[in-house]
Amino acid sequence: MVRIFRYIRNAMAEIVRYCLTSEEHDGENVFKVCRPEIMGNPFTFLPKSKTKNKNLVKVKTRDEAIDLYEPYFDAMIKKDKRFKAEWDKMFDAYLKYDTVYIGCFCGKGERCHGDIIAKKLKQRAIKQMLKNLDIKKD
Repeated sequence: MVRIFRYIRNAMAEIVRYCLTSEEHDGENVFKVCRPEIMGNPFTFLPKSKTKNKNLVKVKTRDEAIDLYEPYFDAMIKKDKRFKAEWDKMFDAYLKYDTVYIGCFCGKGERCHGDIIAKKLKQRAIKQMLKNLDIKKD
């Protein structure tokens, strides 16, 4: 069993969440998840004067905005074709490249909905790897 988890850990790509205001990346393995992109977080703790998008759901804290993103993400995968297409494109890049970059305006060290997306990528990859493994019983 330990061998299986070592295999999974070594087979997974690195996910780098970066801040769009301080770094620049380009390529098929780079995804912007900020607003107004399809995977942007519709929940915000920022005052309206600090965000360009006025069609957001206002919450009290950063943590609340990020915690609400996970069930939103799960619902969007099921009901929004554009969201699902972007998710599949991101997952394909995760399987193809050694590194996938997820860009948002959150600063380094700040909690971000991009962290939820990174977690979901890893979970999907692990599920797929386990499904594809041929585990032989002694």
